[in-house]
Amino acid sequence: MVSYIALVISIIALSVAIRNYLRKSGIHVKGHFAISSSAYAEDQYVDHFTLENFKDRSVIIFKVFLRVGPNYYIELSNFEHEPKILKSYE
Repeated sequence: MVSYIALVISIIALSVAIRNYLRKSGIHVKGHFAISSSAYAEDQYVDHFTLENFKDRSVIIFKVFLRVGPNYYIELSNFEHEPKILKSYE
């Protein structure tokens, strides 16, 4: 009986440890953007974008790219001289 209780407690502790590791490791940043057009031009452009950090630690952003196709990227912003810091869950 005691060994079953110890087994259940150890499985619960293992699952908590795995969830905490997954929360802390890696980077999980999502981005959203809005496309606009003007009455003065036919072309559409990216009006603004938003980045969200889904991890429990800060992320430093140096550049933001928009992927428009396989191996085709457009640089939206360059923060190399003054990097932006996304705080946790921000």
